[in-house]
Amino acid sequence: MLDGGRLEEVKEFTYLGSLMTDDGKCINDIKKRVGLASTVIGQLYKIWKGKEITIKTKVMVYQVLVMPALLYGAECWTMRKEDERRLLTMEMSCLRRMLGVTRLDRINNEEIRKRVNLPETVVEVIRRRRLTWFGHVSRMSGDRPPTRALHCYIPGKCHWCVSGLKVNDLL
Repeated sequence: MLDGGRLEEVKEFTYLGSLMTDDGKCINDIKKRVGLASTVIGQLYKIWKGKEITIKTKVMVYQVLVMPALLYGAECWTMRKEDERRLLTMEMSCLRRMLGVTRLDRINNEEIRKRVNLPETVVEVIRRRRLTWFGHVSRMSGDRPPTRALHCYIPGKCHWCVSGLKVNDLL
């Protein structure tokens, strides 16, 4: 109830561009972000195929247009190995397209990364951004909602937490 009105309970909703679910998992939001980034990649087809455009320029386009579509809200994702694999697969697909290389060319991912001069994977970028966000929140005053959420204790066990860990144990 809110101000005398009954609120509807839903399985998922979008808040500030991120998909929130009742189970607290991020898989749907990650899938949505991968889909949005793939759409952007597809719309840049002429740029990826352009022979007159340098790899350096293509990489800059990738970082400015594709990465923000993919990583919006990623600092708050709880990622599983499957999610990391999905992100890495999408990233390598884009980098290969950018270079005009297919999997049939049998060029490994490390070589692709060297050619585009991107030493950090998308998963490493997310980890770095999480640490930046953590530092930002930890410097906030104790009465701010993000700081309070960081140091809160939720009694009982949650469905993803079989061993009984507390929120603070995960940080």
